[in-house]
Amino acid sequence: MPIMIDADSRSLTTVAARRTARGRRPAARRLGLCAAALWAGLAAAQAQQTVVVEPGDSLSEIALRVLGDGNRWPEICAANTAVLGENCDVLLIGTELVVPGGEDQAATPQLPALDGDYVVRLGRAEAETLQVPDGISVERRGDALVASGSVSEPSSAGRTAGLSLRLPDSLELAASGRTVRVSLLAAAADGAAVAIAYSTSEVGNSGWRTLTLSATPAVVSFDYAVPQGKPRGGDYVGILPDPQATGQSVTLYGLSVEVVD
Repeated sequence: MPIMIDADSRSLTTVAARRTARGRRPAARRLGLCAAALWAGLAAAQAQQTVVVEPGDSLSEIALRVLGDGNRWPEICAANTAVLGENCDVLLIGTELVVPGGEDQAATPQLPALDGDYVVRLGRAEAETLQVPDGISVERRGDALVASGSVSEPSSAGRTAGLSLRLPDSLELAASGRTVRVSLLAAAADGAAVAIAYSTSEVGNSGWRTLTLSATPAVVSFDYAVPQGKPRGGDYVGILPDPQATGQSVTLYGLSVEVVD
């Protein structure tokens, strides 16, 4: 059965920037909502920190999680030659590593802006809930959400079979019969794939759209022409963090939906 994780769980929460009355510029856009504002107030970086190797970790994943850039893994390798020797590809679970230039908690790098009629921060939100199905796991690390796992033959209909985020009713009404742009701010190993779907619950869905990520946080997007229809009981965005079942994990920072025509 799906698991509902709410704001009190500390594992997963979201926050919405809701669309204003029709004809007015959305609040998120009027206020110039951007990643700098969303992630304001994070602790300043410290000289270094230590981390403990967890199952599935690689130096690039640790560099992404702690330094905000998976391509900085050689810095961690060089700082831990006494522990790792010359082979930084083999990490033993439980090993303590020094991360130069790290932070007290998982770092949030300088992130690209997210703009839209609906904007959520996927690591430290306060109000909404996100449905997590069997087969997918999530963990909050600092200001990011790390997701992994896969689902066999996942459906893109209804709530979808992925991480499922219900959109506000006002956005459902505004999107009916129009084109929306769904954008995800995320990072993973270079070339890793993530799949996203927009579902109207009853009158159609986009199908799973496969998008390619990089080790540096970036925005990936797709457009979908939403079918015309009366209120259908909710529109949803679904996310598959590992659609090809490779064992990868994906760092999710934020998501936005914009009505573009």
